[in-house]
Amino acid sequence: MTVTDGPVGEIAERVRAALPAIAANAAEGERRRWIADENVTLLADAGFFKLTVPVSHGGVDATLAEQYPIIADVASACPSTAWVCTTWAAHVWMTRLYPAAAQKEVFASTSPRTAGAFAPTGTATPVEGGYRLSGTWKWNSGVRGASWDNLAATIEGTDSLGYALVPVSELTVNDDWHAMGLAGTGSCSVSVEDLFVPSHRMMPLHDLLSGHYAADAEIIEGRAYPFFPLLLVTGIGLYTGMARGALNAFLDRAPGRPITYTQWTDQTQHPHVQIQTARAAARIEAADALGARLIGQVQTVADGGAELSPADRARIRGLTGEAISMCREAIELLWRMAGASAIMADVPLQRFLRDSECLSLHAIMAPDANLETYGRTLLGLDPGTPFL
Repeated sequence: MTVTDGPVGEIAERVRAALPAIAANAAEGERRRWIADENVTLLADAGFFKLTVPVSHGGVDATLAEQYPIIADVASACPSTAWVCTTWAAHVWMTRLYPAAAQKEVFASTSPRTAGAFAPTGTATPVEGGYRLSGTWKWNSGVRGASWDNLAATIEGTDSLGYALVPVSELTVNDDWHAMGLAGTGSCSVSVEDLFVPSHRMMPLHDLLSGHYAADAEIIEGRAYPFFPLLLVTGIGLYTGMARGALNAFLDRAPGRPITYTQWTDQTQHPHVQIQTARAAARIEAADALGARLIGQVQTVADGGAELSPADRARIRGLTGEAISMCREAIELLWRMAGASAIMADVPLQRFLRDSECLSLHAIMAPDANLETYGRTLLGLDPGTPFL
């Protein structure tokens, strides 16, 4: 995919210019368990964090098709940086689904960054003017560099769930992120006890999942994307980017490398290496084409103010799972040809392998769970999940 001219095209060019520095900082991000400060600064200066901000608040309100290649470019340099920044961008877009008072608070920043934890592991107790929020939320990617956090909670005394928008400064961020992959995401847990959240900063979680948003229609500037499909198709961009980064890393080190204990002094001359390299590249191309098709469908529906049917949503989940599987397979093919020296920490290929494997365990990205949902609908069964 390519982006258009204009503000989004300018952002894309600046991001591409920053990719070598972002890639060079990937190892530092792993060591400190949080992406390099320079990477955040580079992307902020490039305008990345304006992609999902409404035009009325100084953003560019980029379409999904425009965002996709930029996200993929960042992922090709540093998957941890891409995951964090994409999480911020998605939650910043989601801010416009809250009432105007909440939007005004978040968009007071010219470069807003908002994190989120989707599992409802907290409790919100209704009180006059709002709620009292308590709980601990794990897997809070990007919270270490965010100003705001969205936290899912059960509304006490009801069967309802809400999404609370909270300043990160009012939370305890726990230094508990120690992971084998996506180590630089700083996906720490956060905790809070009896924090007051005003009513305008609480959104019914059902509204978010269904697309029937709580905010007044005239407040929702731009496109009202269905939230779960938005996350899914964005994830394909992350994976195609990671896979292209792995392919580039393999191609950079392959020429002149011998196949140890054989007569082959240059692995690029071996037919097996040639075939497997082409197979990996083909899988990436196929996943990219599938991503473009799904983004086109979601974009068309959002542009027309229509809704996706449950069957369409299940299909998007399933095909996203298949695209992710193809990218994982591509990275694994390249890894198996890379030789023993590829296990060293200073070889980028091993980071792409670990990051892609770990992200595929994420509840939104897990291929088998997504394919199961799609398969159920194909067989005439209930999808088995409200997360569509």
